[in-house]
Parts: sequence; C-alpha cells; structure tokens
Amino acid sequence: MSASFKDDLRSFRRSWVHHTGMQLATLSVLTATFTVVAFVFSLSFNMNRILASWGDSSQLTAYLEESASPDKVRTLKSQLEQLSGISEVELVPSEVATESFK
Repeated sequence: MSASFKDDLRSFRRSWVHHTGMQLATLSVLTATFTVVAFVFSLSFNMNRILASWGDSSQLTAYLEESASPDKVRTLKSQLEQLSGISEVELVPSEVATESFK
C-alpha cells in the first residue's frame, strides 16, 4: 500500500470515530433522498403506463328509450358498428343494465 492511501484510510477512520453522529446523519439523509427519488421515478413510470393503457381504450354507454322499436335498435347498432374505432357494440336489456348499475 502506498503512504498516501494509508493516510487517507487513517483520515477516514478518524473522521468516523470523531464525527460518528454527523456521518450517520449524512448517510441517513442520502439514503432517504435516494429512496424518495426512486419512489417518485417508479410512481411516474407506472402512472405513465396506466394513463397510456386508459387512453388506448374507450367505452361508451348509451341508453335508449324503452319505446324504441327493434328495427330502430338494429339500425342504430349497425350504424355504430360501421364507425371506425368501434370494435364491439353490445345491447344490454334495461333490467340487466339496472342491476349492473346498482
């Protein structure tokens, strides 16, 4: 070992012996800071993924009058299916929709 390295090692040891509280406080603050930064980074990354997945899909619920004729309902369904971006049209009876809403 070189003399310079030995001096540095002695200085480091002396610093820890004489300033143990300050060294531990510094270590604690740095650990807490890195933990917070890692948490915020992880939260940001996960939120971006969640928002991107929400943005990729949309759902629309439309309520029709009960007096609507079956022909009008079929026509509306076929018109909706022809729109771009619509992958599925599902007709739900009012009783099922009411139970689902509850």
